[in-house]
Amino acid sequence: MKIIFNGKNNVIHYIKIKRQSNKTIDHIYIYHSYNFLVEDFLVGINTIEIINNISTEISYLNMILTKANILTKSKTYTKLEGFIREEDGYLYDQDIIDTLYDWDNGKIIDWRSKSERFKASYINACSLGNYRQFKFINSENKMLDGNKINSENELYITLGELFYGIGGFFGSGLDGLYDYLIDVSKNNSLNEMTLLIINKENLILKLEKDYYNAFVKILKNKKLNVIEK
Repeated sequence: MKIIFNGKNNVIHYIKIKRQSNKTIDHIYIYHSYNFLVEDFLVGINTIEIINNISTEISYLNMILTKANILTKSKTYTKLEGFIREEDGYLYDQDIIDTLYDWDNGKIIDWRSKSERFKASYINACSLGNYRQFKFINSENKMLDGNKINSENELYITLGELFYGIGGFFGSGLDGLYDYLIDVSKNNSLNEMTLLIINKENLILKLEKDYYNAFVKILKNKKLNVIEK
């Protein structure tokens, strides 16, 4: 991940935005290179662009910062206040930014201990990290343990890790899964692979029977061999 501030590249290492309760002003925390002077680059309308390097320079988020004032600063840190407006792309989500930042710094994220809201953001980060990556890392048969799945979000995170490793993306929701598998089926021989689902009773309990059946049906329709136990 890299952050471009008013066209200035490779000096901003991390950014954190805190919405204020009245939602009329934001606090922006910028962690930057030693002695970089944010004030030298502040203008009336400032642009902040967050790009995920893994996804071949695909932009995650563009933000416009207006009426920016410096509250505190040091040689490696500057705190601003101002008004943030998101442009096209994902809406601002600090959890996505933090996940991309942690991956860049080699940190393994314990997503299972997080909230469902975080897990949903984690899936979005996975989609950015695997943008248009449809070829599986390996074509070995996979096993999905229903006892380790406690929500829809956990299902898709686990599938992504099974087929791609940590940070892997394997769709999100039934519609997203169906659309994703259209491209996956063009890049992998799904009919030569098997997904073994064990302890399926827990999946049915956590996802509900209709959802589980629809999930399995989509996989089978795309010619993935699914064995249920």
